[in-house]
Amino acid sequence: MYFPARTIAVSLGSIVALAGSAVSSSVTPLTALPTCYDFTAGVTFTGPAVFVDNGNPGFSVGDFSIASSLTPVALPAQGSSLSINYANIAAICVVTTPGAAPSCNLEIDFEFTHVSTTFEGKLFAQGTGPEPYAITGGTDDLFGAFGQLDAVFSLSGGVTLANTLFTFCLFPFQGVPTQAPSMTPNPTPNPTPIPTTRAPTPFPTRGIYRSPLRIADPEVDIDRVP
Repeated sequence: MYFPARTIAVSLGSIVALAGSAVSSSVTPLTALPTCYDFTAGVTFTGPAVFVDNGNPGFSVGDFSIASSLTPVALPAQGSSLSINYANIAAICVVTTPGAAPSCNLEIDFEFTHVSTTFEGKLFAQGTGPEPYAITGGTDDLFGAFGQLDAVFSLSGGVTLANTLFTFCLFPFQGVPTQAPSMTPNPTPNPTPIPTTRAPTPFPTRGIYRSPLRIADPEVDIDRVP
């Protein structure tokens, strides 16, 4: 079907304008620096785990463990203005290098208090020991958390993360936009109307018959379909 080129150009322009409007109205700019929290007293987490032996007997490449709940043995004081109120870790760890610490993905339920403000949410961390794990994000009050977690991993009848140290930063959470972005497109001029019917091409009264739909016929508008 034939459409005038200028009509298509106007339509694309309106789509771009609409997309730009929707994006700009949902952006919340950062207006403050992050606050970083350093929990210097190590916490030991331990709990049962399912161990899957995929490779050679013993701890070998391809083996993995799944721990749904690692709880702290104790929650030591972190100083006069910082304290951990609650923590629980779910961990999936896979052996990727013979004789080395595994690669782990951690989901951490975490609540802490700084002075008189309490923060609660989830932290997500991943990495391969013996290097610290990267904290790659969070939810709720811990939205956008970034930093690192260091611990000593051991597997003996369960999983233990000994002397776990948390260090992460948070940007002040300014909330989501209270008004949804408008999805009303910018007004555009009416496109040139497309003819729906036209008179058929008359057949020649004599000579060689030519179909009015053949491209070779110079009397047929090949850009339009009746």
